[in-house]
Amino acid sequence: MLVAKSVRLGDLSLDGQTVYWSESRPEEQGRYAICRRTPDGRIDDVLPPPFSARTLANEYGGGAMLAADGTVY
Repeated sequence: MLVAKSVRLGDLSLDGQTVYWSESRPEEQGRYAICRRTPDGRIDDVLPPPFSARTLANEYGGGAMLAADGTVY
């Protein structure tokens, strides 16, 4: 199924002119990556493989991250 292999975008956070978001990546065993786009247009992973931002603790929804002053919480 095509949808099952698609990257899903999740939480979004702005820190000045830098945009942060989460991605669910099926091709990386469902890893949740934290990504950013800097003001100069560069896009990179903040949380590199093999680490995942996903947790099964308190899996009820809600905001999973916040970016402030160049740090992601």
